[in-house]
Amino acid sequence: CTDTGLTRRQRTLIQIATFLKRELPVRLARRVVELHVLPEGLHAMPSVKRVREWYEQSFVEIRRAPRPTDVESEEQFHELLMHIYDRHAPTLVTMARGVHELRQELHRKHGA
Repeated sequence: CTDTGLTRRQRTLIQIATFLKRELPVRLARRVVELHVLPEGLHAMPSVKRVREWYEQSFVEIRRAPRPTDVESEEQFHELLMHIYDRHAPTLVTMARGVHELRQELHRKHGA
């Protein structure tokens, strides 16, 4: 323990959480923009919209969370990140579903 009462591990976890609190909103915002500018109608597919909403929701939740400054707030931030991780777990499959939705729509419109 140090004079602050925190172990090295606890200080490290707080530093990592602080970094993630600052960096993740930037990265999530970039993903939202990328999902808005997908080619030829893909951005409008229901599954792609769902993924974009996940990113937007995660952005808001992280921005609203208090900055981790102690063990308790670091643990709360960790719980939030685990919840976000679970939310984003099906992203790959959901995006693939969006491509499938677009293919179906193009087939209906153009019959190819």
